[in-house]
Amino acid sequence: MVDKNDNIIFSDKQNHRIRKITPDGIIETIAGNGKRGNIGDGKNALEASLYNPSIIALIPIDELFFISPSGFMSLVRKINQKGIVDHFLSTGDKHYKEALHKSTLGLSATSKITEITQISHIVFDKKGNMYFSDRINHQIRKMDTKGKVTTIAGTGSSDFSGDGGQAIKATFADPTALTFDTKGNLYIADSSNDRIRKIDTKGIVTTIAGNGDLKEIGDGGPAIEAGIRDIDDLRFSPNGELYIVSGLSSRIRKINKDGIIVTVAGRGVEGYFGDGGPSFRALLKMPSGIA
Repeated sequence: MVDKNDNIIFSDKQNHRIRKITPDGIIETIAGNGKRGNIGDGKNALEASLYNPSIIALIPIDELFFISPSGFMSLVRKINQKGIVDHFLSTGDKHYKEALHKSTLGLSATSKITEITQISHIVFDKKGNMYFSDRINHQIRKMDTKGKVTTIAGTGSSDFSGDGGQAIKATFADPTALTFDTKGNLYIADSSNDRIRKIDTKGIVTTIAGNGDLKEIGDGGPAIEAGIRDIDDLRFSPNGELYIVSGLSSRIRKINKDGIIVTVAGRGVEGYFGDGGPSFRALLKMPSGIA
């Protein structure tokens, strides 16, 4: 991701660190001591241990949030403006489990042993509410600024249905990446359905890209008629174009404001080739994020 000062912030997962590259090309570590773990809450982030930090989100007051796994649980940790790391949300938290029992739960969440959910992506709206996808239960949840957790999309069944109606009554399959547009509409990578769906500010869900075909086809035509596979990340550009990262396809595509989809980088073949030439002729290997 890129912060307001144009620093690139990224997770160095296997080194269990979060690092920053300045506009001048200088790299530094901003969190993690290199030891694997989820230890050090309340301390300077550089002294804390991190465990495979993945999705990173930054809110306007310069607080940074990231996801870490912890056994059967998912953790969201926060680094504040002073560089202190702390616990923010865990799928094992009492208030989170209580919230699940007030919602329609997926099959994984209703295990006879314990509630099992997975936070696979996080994003914040302009009011500071956090939205996150629970991939294994095929649902989208929200935690407001007071800590209240609710399910806002998905019945818990793995399927494709509900377009044109309330998102809470719709079905999804392995939702992953999330992003907002400037109007407050939420976009979801409905991964196993090979589609991108939108929840508007009234809670209505529609499909905006993908025909459900695993074949990556359709460039130059309407995104709704194109084949899209393996959606790893979604991000809007400042001019309102939606970029799509596909790791397994080794491509980056975009949907312009007219709804037309095109490839902007990668040829669909894994490799490292093409520097100095057009990006759509270059080779990429498992791209996973974009900013």
